[in-house]
Amino acid sequence: MNGTEKIIEYLEKNKGEMISSPRSLFGGMDAGEFEITDINREKEYITIKPEGSIELPFEFSLIKKAVDLVLSEGVVSLESEEDTNGPVVLEKKLKEWQLEENQQMLNTKFVPYIADLIVLSGVAAYGWVKTPEGKKIRAIAVKEAQKNPQKKAAKDTSGDWDRLAKNGAQRPKVKNGGAYTKEKAEVLITYATRHGSTADIAWSIGNSFSDAGFKAEVKKIQNVDDVRPYKLVVIGTPIYDNNVLPEVVSFADLHRDWLDKRKVALFVVGRTLRNKDDEKILQTEKIIQKITNIVDIVDIGMFAGKVAPENLPVKERLGGIFGEKQAGDFRDWREIGEWSKDLRKKIFFSD
Repeated sequence: MNGTEKIIEYLEKNKGEMISSPRSLFGGMDAGEFEITDINREKEYITIKPEGSIELPFEFSLIKKAVDLVLSEGVVSLESEEDTNGPVVLEKKLKEWQLEENQQMLNTKFVPYIADLIVLSGVAAYGWVKTPEGKKIRAIAVKEAQKNPQKKAAKDTSGDWDRLAKNGAQRPKVKNGGAYTKEKAEVLITYATRHGSTADIAWSIGNSFSDAGFKAEVKKIQNVDDVRPYKLVVIGTPIYDNNVLPEVVSFADLHRDWLDKRKVALFVVGRTLRNKDDEKILQTEKIIQKITNIVDIVDIGMFAGKVAPENLPVKERLGGIFGEKQAGDFRDWREIGEWSKDLRKKIFFSD
C-alpha cells in the first residue's frame, strides 16, 4: 500500500471522528481538533472541518503531491519560507504545483492538515530540524529516514538525523545534586507494538525530548541490546486482552540489573483508556504489575490508542454496533506532549 492509499484508508476509517492534531508537538502552532466530514473516492476529494471553523474541501491530488514530496525528499520543512540550504518547504512546493497544474492559487489553510494526515496515517513523523545555519525549523520526515543516520535532508550537506530535534540549548540542570549536569542526558524511548499506534506515540515522545535539548533515541524493544548508555529509559507497550505484551516483560526482566540503576518511565496504550476513570486506572495499574514488579517506575503515562476495525475481535465489532464506538483513532497528542514535558520536569530541570 502506497502513502496516498494509507492516508485514504485512514480517512475512511475515521470519517466523522474528532481528531487531535499531532502538531501539538510543536507547542506554538494552532493544533486543535478537526473532523473528517466527507471523503469521495469517485470525485477524488475530501472535506475536513477544523474545530470552531468552516469546512475545507480539497482534492486527493494535493495529498498525493505532498506524499510524493515527503517520500522523495525524506525531510520537508513546515515553515512558510525556505531557509538557505535547508529542506524544501511543503507550502511553497504545493503552491508551485497548484499554479502549474490548475492555474489556481493554493489555499494555504490546507497545508497543515495535509501534513497532519501524512503523520496520522503513519507515513511520516513530525520533528525539529536544525539547518546548517543553526536555525531550528519544524519539519515532517519519513520514519525510515529518522532511523537511518545516512539519510540527508534536501540541500542540507551536514544535517543527518542525529540532528533531529536538537535546539542547541544548554545542558539540562537536574535534581539530586546535579547528577546529570556534566553531560547532556541520554534518553531511550523503547516500545513494543502490534499495529503501529504505540510506535507513533513513542516517536512523538522522542521528538519532544530531543526538542528540549536531550539526546534521545527511539527503538523497537527487540532492537535494544544495552541500556547502560542511557540515563532515562521510557518503555511503551499496548494492552491486549488485559495484558501487556510479553516482549516488554522479557525486556524488563533481561535488563533489570541495569534498569535498577536508571530512571525508568512507562507508558501504556489501550482503547479503554480514552475515558479514564478511577476503575480503569486501577485496572491498568493491576495489568502493568508484570512490569512494575520487576522494575521501579518513576512515572506512568496512560493513553488511548488507535484501533482499526479489522484488529477488533468479532464479538467487539458486533458490540460496537449497539454501544460505544470501538474502532478509531483516539490518541490525544496534546495529552501525550504534556506527559512528556512533565516527565522531563520530574527527572530533569530542563524547561
